[in-house]
Amino acid sequence: MYYHEASGRTRGEIVFDADKQGPPGCAHGGAIATVLDEAMGAAAWVNGHSALAVNLNINLKYGVPLETPLEVSGWIEKIDGRKVFGAAELYLPDGRVAASSTGLFIRVEFTGMTNEHNPFRPREQKE
Repeated sequence: MYYHEASGRTRGEIVFDADKQGPPGCAHGGAIATVLDEAMGAAAWVNGHSALAVNLNINLKYGVPLETPLEVSGWIEKIDGRKVFGAAELYLPDGRVAASSTGLFIRVEFTGMTNEHNPFRPREQKE
């Protein structure tokens, strides 16, 4: 997962290995949900909102093939007080959205945690 500073989105590439199989030849919905959760949560964090997920909605539209490089993107849709509303999409190689999500994250203060522990380092967008 990496951060695209100009858009405020997180982007990344994921390959679901055979151990993430659900239906034959396809990734398990739980594995897909995990990736979408991470993309939304990362978008909150890299935009300065230390937040935890409290509600996730996942829409599975197409089977997600195993052993295939896929792109994921996450972003913030709006902020309302402590509430951070996120969204994410997982794209098939042909550009179709295989799965999408929305999530509600709540901003929290982590006592003693510094910004040095930020696994989502800024990086330029892939061309």
